[in-house]
Amino acid sequence: MRINDKENYNLIRESIDMSNLKKLMDNKGYSVVKVAVNTKVSTSSVHSYITPQKLPNVRAVYSLADYLDTYC
Repeated sequence: MRINDKENYNLIRESIDMSNLKKLMDNKGYSVVKVAVNTKVSTSSVHSYITPQKLPNVRAVYSLADYLDTYC
């Protein structure tokens, strides 16, 4: 898949499920600020992924998954 292929990107975005983000953070004792700083994702974005007000972009998903030691 090409990253600039809008149709494929939208298919990937639709399959993103952030429902376990808060649980993963709590299990590791990580705050929103700690996750944001270490993943280079803004605190407001991390909070909005938890609530779920918005979906992350692909870079943010990989960064969060890597930092939380999980897979995506």
